[in-house]
Amino acid sequence: MYVEHYSLKTKPFEITADPEFLWLGEKHREAYAMLRYGVLENKGILLLTGDVGAGKTTLIKALVGDLSGDVICATVPDPGVGVMDFYRFMARGFGIDASFSSKGQFITVFGTFLHECFNRRKIVLLIIDEAQRMSERLLDDVRMLSNLEHNGVKMLNIFFVGQQEFLVAIGTQKFRAFRQRITLSYAIEPLDLEETYRYIASRLKRAGAKTNCFTKGAIKEIHEYSGGSPRVINLLCDMAMMVGFSKGVTRLEKQTVRDAAEKLPGVTAPVKKKRKLRRDEPREPAV
Repeated sequence: MYVEHYSLKTKPFEITADPEFLWLGEKHREAYAMLRYGVLENKGILLLTGDVGAGKTTLIKALVGDLSGDVICATVPDPGVGVMDFYRFMARGFGIDASFSSKGQFITVFGTFLHECFNRRKIVLLIIDEAQRMSERLLDDVRMLSNLEHNGVKMLNIFFVGQQEFLVAIGTQKFRAFRQRITLSYAIEPLDLEETYRYIASRLKRAGAKTNCFTKGAIKEIHEYSGGSPRVINLLCDMAMMVGFSKGVTRLEKQTVRDAAEKLPGVTAPVKKKRKLRRDEPREPAV
């Protein structure tokens, strides 16, 4: 989701990200507004899901950067660890300078931290990225942390960010109590064709391009290959520009995108839908 700058002076298409050029589509703006509201209003447990490369992590980084000084935030980028390791990582994220060797000791220390933040009128936010990697035991322990309240006010907001597998994991009867505690949930959908046009145009404009080097047909091909995933769109655009540069062309057509896709192992050709025949059209005889 960050617009990347291309430089042909040294290495072809050297990339540097600049947070100032964050591009948000309609779906991302809606998710951003809703989740920001959830944090600032102390809504408790929030959930953001989406496929790989949908822009979840980038959206969270932008949200954290936009939150005021009234929000104390810690992010766990990979919760695929044991319970105590998770607690220690979480404590470091919040700047808690204390040691503990048991869950009970952590709860005592963390409870004191939350009360101090509450008295200072600070909002405490824990963001757990890649939530689908959490074990059932850890997920249940984190759910218990959400019970920490003072005079009916949540002292800890927990923001789960994960792929669709996380929804499957919490969809069982075992996690019924957890699902009931989720106050706001949003699923980021892939970009549609129009958003893909605007996304690519925005990236090129911010990179200093005067015109769009991709034809409409090429962008449609990019959308079909990527399935609307911003990450894959980035990869395809970068490789297509590399291929175009090597061939000395300034206008990138469908075939350039196809050639670029062949050079990307993780990108597969889109499945073409069969056109439905009209009733009056002849059909091929069965063999």
